[in-house]
Amino acid sequence: MNISKNVEKLDNSAVKLTVTVPAAEGDKAYNNLLQKYAKEVQIKGFRKGKVPRNILELKFGDGLKQETAGNLIDEAF
Repeated sequence: MNISKNVEKLDNSAVKLTVTVPAAEGDKAYNNLLQKYAKEVQIKGFRKGKVPRNILELKFGDGLKQETAGNLIDEAF
């Protein structure tokens, strides 16, 4: 994984963390997370594990993106 990180010291014992992830790595992590939830989630009107990708993205898109970003930052440490 080609993740670069930069820690910058600021005033009053504060720090600034900058994490740079290539777009391909971010897309791969997002798709893996989406596949994981597609197998586990149950939405009314669909059988468990048979929810289409676009429905998941409409319903949980922002949350999935935030979770992906959090997972990538955790991996950077």
